[in-house]
Amino acid sequence: VHPEVLTALSLREWDAVSITGARVTAADLSPAMLAVAARREPDPAISWVNLNVEASGLPDASFEGVTVGATLNETHDPARLLAELERLLRPGGQLWLMYLRRTAGPVQDLLARPALGGLTCPDPAWVARQLPGCVRTDGLGVGAVQFDRFVRSDRTL
Repeated sequence: VHPEVLTALSLREWDAVSITGARVTAADLSPAMLAVAARREPDPAISWVNLNVEASGLPDASFEGVTVGATLNETHDPARLLAELERLLRPGGQLWLMYLRRTAGPVQDLLARPALGGLTCPDPAWVARQLPGCVRTDGLGVGAVQFDRFVRSDRTL
């Protein structure tokens, strides 16, 4: 049985995932972005899906792993995105996040304005509170960039 992995089109980790023989669902809102990525990574193990990961419509517990790059900063509703990612994880499944964390700096304040991008830069503690069925097992901050790994508990939410 091959692991099932969902990625929000963050293919930086593709080499590591492909070694495992995983089947990957790569999701994005942009058909143009999906077309570029599919040309760049023409692998039959990847299913390219145009969908909003905030409300995917995919079945509960569909994936053993989920990776998300800066999508957490760019999404309209970060809490809804995190809740959906947790719902999609199987018990024992892992969620890997990379995002810009809150620094309270003037540049982040500017980029948070809708006219300048409307980016959200959450605090890691806030992110963890949005994932009550997961345990944060690892975290690393490098400058404003935060890397977190969460594991879905075996208990039913």
